[in-house]
Parts: sequence; structure tokens; C-alpha cells
Amino acid sequence: IVEVEHSDKEKAPSVDSKTEKDVSHTVAPVEHEVIRAGITDEKDLDPVALNKAFKFAAWSSVVLTVILIILIPLPLFFASTVYDVGSLKAWVIVAIIWAFLASFTVVIYPLYESKDSLIMICKGIVKDLFKPGSGKYTAPTPVVA
Repeated sequence: IVEVEHSDKEKAPSVDSKTEKDVSHTVAPVEHEVIRAGITDEKDLDPVALNKAFKFAAWSSVVLTVILIILIPLPLFFASTVYDVGSLKAWVIVAIIWAFLASFTVVIYPLYESKDSLIMICKGIVKDLFKPGSGKYTAPTPVVA
């Protein structure tokens, strides 16, 4: 979100009298970007998009359940194969790689996606440790040059 602030004729009180001076020549239009960390955008709450995402998630979970519980283990079980050391080593390596990729997907990537919010929270905690009450969230204020 980019907001532009400008004024036609802003008045500022003078120091030496109670009259107001015209300061419109010193106030320039200011463009600033509003950072909305931790606030959900309206486009993310669209019911049609949410319903579509829910259907995708539901079908994906059904397909993955069938693959991981039926299609992979049962043929291995019914084959009655006794693995030699090399084959067992290959399966263990595949399982370890799968575990690392899964942990990256469900732990590290979401932390990376929310790094802006986490940084804002950590800064607030640090401020609050040294000066209680100062780490509260405040909305960004426009800067007038």
C-alpha cells in the first residue's frame, strides 16, 4: 500500500504571535510505504479462493494418504523381499533425505516466510526488556520532509 499525503494550504502557528503562517511552500508531497506486518489482506480472505484452496488441500491429503499408506507399503510387504545390506542402506538414505526435506518444508520455510513479522516481534521484545511498555506495536506514521 502506498499512500501519498499532500496539503493545499497548511497553517502552522508562529512562535512570536498567535497568527498563523502559510507553510504550504515547505510541505512537499510525501510518498511512503505502509508496512502491514501481521495483518491479513482482504484478497487473502476471498471466500472463493479459500474454498478452492480447501478443496485442493482435501484432495491432496486423500491422494497422499492412499499413496503413502496403501500403494507404497503393501506391495513391499506382499513381495516378501529380504533386503541385502546395500538395498537396506538405499532405503535408509531415501528415508533420511525425505525427513530432511519434510522438516525444511514444514519448519524452516514457514519461518522464512514470516521473517518480517518475527523480526518485528523480536525488536518489540528487546525494547520491552530494556524499557517496559515501549515494545508495543504502533502503526507506522507518515514522515513529512
